[in-house]
Amino acid sequence: MKTIVVLIALISSCSLSQAQNASPEDTVSNPDDITTLSYYHDTLFLRRKVVRGEEWTDYNCVYIEQNRDSKYYNWLTSFAFDEFDSMLLESYDIELVPSADRFPSNKTSGLPKTWIPVYSFNDEFYTYKPSDFGNAGSRILTDSLFIKWYMDGLMPMQITSQGPIQGTDQYVFELEMEGAYQELLIIQPYDKERQIYLFQYKSRNNAEYQLYIPSDNAKDFDMVVNTGNHKAREYRFDEFDIESYLGIPKK
Repeated sequence: MKTIVVLIALISSCSLSQAQNASPEDTVSNPDDITTLSYYHDTLFLRRKVVRGEEWTDYNCVYIEQNRDSKYYNWLTSFAFDEFDSMLLESYDIELVPSADRFPSNKTSGLPKTWIPVYSFNDEFYTYKPSDFGNAGSRILTDSLFIKWYMDGLMPMQITSQGPIQGTDQYVFELEMEGAYQELLIIQPYDKERQIYLFQYKSRNNAEYQLYIPSDNAKDFDMVVNTGNHKAREYRFDEFDIESYLGIPKK
């Protein structure tokens, strides 16, 4: 009975202090094995690992969050700029603002301003709270800028031209960073009912694809949360067969 009480406290907070009370039986020997999927108090865990030592405890869990009041929804959809973000914007000679809300929206395209990625798991789509915020993949589309977030902070790119691709439901943006790096961004609906969009990034030697939703729609989706007492490897979702969707011959 004592072990069950301790486990409930540990799972509810995923904190270091409570993880130190975990029993060795909570350790998952192979957290990537599909057999480790388990329910506990109506929570579906995709990965759960506790390693206990005499002076330290390593704890990480990945689970599906269905509570729309969870702090992680606010965390994922916040587009406020911290001191480091503001410093980067200033280095790009962009007017400092406290958050994305102060940027003008892209009225030309009519597309939403703030975006977060969604991922596929067992034929369902989820938003994702990563272990490291640098992997959150947030995007901002303004009237003149497209802003990406990466591990090293945000990267603003100037929109040099934009417009619809005739005869399609695609909208294309030509992007440029400080007169050097250039990229083509194509946005098109993927699932109109759920407001899921496909972002295609194309540069001279590379092409990347990711599904996004407007951040205002985040609570329309369950969230996969990756948390613990340290940075952990990010969860690997199902691969999206972009070639088949776009009709691109596979190499």
